[in-house]
Amino acid sequence: MFVKSLSVSIIQCRTKYGNLNQLKHTITSIFSKKNNECDLILMPEFLFPSPIDCQEIEGSLITYLQSYAELMGSWIVCGSVPCISPKGLTQRTYVINDAGAIAGYYDEIHPGPINIRADSFVSGSSPFLFDMGGTKLAIATANDLCFPEFIRSMALAEVAVICLPVFCPIELKDVLLSMLRSRAFENGVFMLLSSGLEELTTAVGPDGTIITTEELPYSPFGEINVEIDLLKAKKMLNFAYNRYARKDIYFPL
Repeated sequence: MFVKSLSVSIIQCRTKYGNLNQLKHTITSIFSKKNNECDLILMPEFLFPSPIDCQEIEGSLITYLQSYAELMGSWIVCGSVPCISPKGLTQRTYVINDAGAIAGYYDEIHPGPINIRADSFVSGSSPFLFDMGGTKLAIATANDLCFPEFIRSMALAEVAVICLPVFCPIELKDVLLSMLRSRAFENGVFMLLSSGLEELTTAVGPDGTIITTEELPYSPFGEINVEIDLLKAKKMLNFAYNRYARKDIYFPL
């Protein structure tokens, strides 16, 4: 059944997570301060000093978030988290549905300089798309924004909303925000970004304009609430430039 709007809570958190207990405490603090019901919660990117204990952290973290998703009846996008896959160490973003089940995950396709270290992260191989209320959503990360063809492939696959859990050094804030608005306008999609930086946690509409009006305080936790007009999102699927795109040169989705 198609729904006309999607209420989203975009979480800002600038805490770095040194251990599992600290991580759980942070998540509990975030959700205890939520003051509204919403369809989707977009968490910021989780940072770990080392992925040595990533299997324990990953399993406990996701189980913890699954319980909150079921309790609140909301979908949760959480990532990225160090994960040991069959190919090696990846940066994985999970999507948990409103029943508390894992709907799927996205392994980062474009690892950037922050991932180039002795831990040897490997790239994912395919995007992850999911459906909410008859509208397609997808996951991307900060590094993915550097590749316009990747975001275009999602638009050509009729994705209307892209969720971006992001870690961004403050010196790259303006660059990332410019890319975010450009990718939204180029493809006629909504872009939702959660970050640890107050000035960067935001939502951008299909015309490239920022649609959030709230200003987050400079504190460890913050929340921006936005209503996504899915009727507008559906209309933008017929974005004028997309009809001329060479689908054969983009990611096959």
